[in-house]
Amino acid sequence: MLKIESDINKINTEKWSEFIKIHPKGSVFQTPEMYECYKNTHNHKPIRLVAIDGNEIVGVLLSVVI
Repeated sequence: MLKIESDINKINTEKWSEFIKIHPKGSVFQTPEMYECYKNTHNHKPIRLVAIDGNEIVGVLLSVVI
C-alpha cells in the first residue's frame, strides 16, 4: 500500500539517502542533507514528502518556500 509521509521523524534518512543515490535522476537537492540546509537557513521552509510502499521508499519530493 502506497503511503505519503511528511513527518521527518517517521522517515528513515539512511533509506532516503540511498534512494536518491541509486535513482538515475537523483540530485543533491533531494537529499536529507539539503533538507537540513534549507531548515537551518533564515526565511527558508523546506517541505518534504516521501512515498513509501510497504517498507521501501519509492519517491521523494523536497521543495522549499522562501
